[in-house]
Amino acid sequence: MLAASCGKDDPVEIVPEEPKPLARFSIEQSAPDDAFTFDFKNASENVKNIRWTFGDDSISTEMTPKHTYLNPGTYTVLLTVGNDQGYIARQELEVKIDADKLLNFTATPESNGNVKLNLSSQTAFSTFLWTFENNSTSTESSPVTNVPSGSIRKVMLKATTAKGSSATINRLVTDFGVAQDVTIGASLLVSKDNNSGATSGEGSLKLIDNSIDSKFLVSSFTGLWAVQTLTLPQVVKLYSITSGNDASERDPKEWTLEGSEDGVSWELLDTRNETFGSRKQTRIFAISNNKSFRYYRWTITKNVNSSLMQVGEWRLMSVN
Repeated sequence: MLAASCGKDDPVEIVPEEPKPLARFSIEQSAPDDAFTFDFKNASENVKNIRWTFGDDSISTEMTPKHTYLNPGTYTVLLTVGNDQGYIARQELEVKIDADKLLNFTATPESNGNVKLNLSSQTAFSTFLWTFENNSTSTESSPVTNVPSGSIRKVMLKATTAKGSSATINRLVTDFGVAQDVTIGASLLVSKDNNSGATSGEGSLKLIDNSIDSKFLVSSFTGLWAVQTLTLPQVVKLYSITSGNDASERDPKEWTLEGSEDGVSWELLDTRNETFGSRKQTRIFAISNNKSFRYYRWTITKNVNSSLMQVGEWRLMSVN
């Protein structure tokens, strides 16, 4: 048998340690007219291998890739880099694509209750699918729909780019413009809350939770006011009230709507005496208001006939 060994004077090969990798990148929209495509600019150091995951089941091993998303959403982009000695580094950033920010449309009144819809977007869309409240559709870029005076219609638009990316928005259309919900993000204060508190299953926050399947309920009702504080002052021209899920005698019947710039001095905007014909029914009311207010107060002075008062939803809308 033969054996070989290194003596104490034999040279030993020492492999130098490579510099540790550093993962670093930035994200830029590729072109002003394409909100779905991004350039991923790699500024990593000391790397020999690269892997990108874009948050939509897509990957790349390119140094500085370009990627197109097919739908709006929030995507977590992960860059993983490594060297030949097995050391790795990672960095995460988010891509946010908001359909309501990249796609919109306006409504221009024409004769006989007709309204022309016009696309408003910096992104270049190539095909369109409009769906109207009566389930009719149009593929025109600027269709005409009928909205009788004093009424409001739901319109859905799906727009698609030449690369196959698409966005869908839903809007409420009147004969004088497109309604925008400004209650989103608002805070709420009420003169009397549910016995279990504002955050309870039937507490006051259900009044503006954007769900007609929940409701705000108060007992020993003798009158009540609710104030929405908007994130920014808005010219509200429409508001909606949704009835509760049961007991129609609890519905609000007589009320006023007021606006205020400072939450102290109030201006009367509307007075109503109304009834609801069904449960979870949303009724939309137009008001003649041209002033911008941050505070809006809804005061219910009378319900149908009950010691309990319930409301499913209260929304405020501007009109573009």
